[in-house]
Amino acid sequence: MFNVVISLAVFAALLSVCYGAPSAICGGSPDNLFLCSTVPLLVGEEANRRCAAVTEECEKVNCLLDESMLMEDNEVMHERFALVLTEFAKTSPEYAPAVEAAISECLNRTLEPQGIHLNCPAYDVTYCMYIRFLRVSAATNWSPAESCAASREYARSCPICPPECATIDIPTGSCNACSVTNLNV
Repeated sequence: MFNVVISLAVFAALLSVCYGAPSAICGGSPDNLFLCSTVPLLVGEEANRRCAAVTEECEKVNCLLDESMLMEDNEVMHERFALVLTEFAKTSPEYAPAVEAAISECLNRTLEPQGIHLNCPAYDVTYCMYIRFLRVSAATNWSPAESCAASREYARSCPICPPECATIDIPTGSCNACSVTNLNV
């Protein structure tokens, strides 16, 4: 038995040398992931104030986009959202690569549901964009604290699942944002 364990350890070491060890340990999102990053708020304070009482996630995102004039007749206005993002990138060029990824990956294609909300395109678009901002943002958009280094690598290397996907009543694999294929940017 001991020889098997040693053989497996040697094999794992050879694999990591030959193919490179993963730079992040994927699993549950680090507790400080959102504290370490500076993902911009793309809706105004007035929209936040008007939607503060809404507690259900899909309804809240719908409210925020509606109040920001990014939704019409319960549909996300992709072109208008892309214009808002493009203008934001002009005033905050450090976010330009993340804006480009958000537009191409989240606004220029039809998205599968990103979380547990099966008919909430506003949630799908905003969550997709949020992940792109985490994944593609420049190092200057992250806290330089040593305690944030692992969170930054996690954001670049691992699927970032909506928190509600981790509850016990949600079947494993049912949240598309948690898919490894959703790492493409």
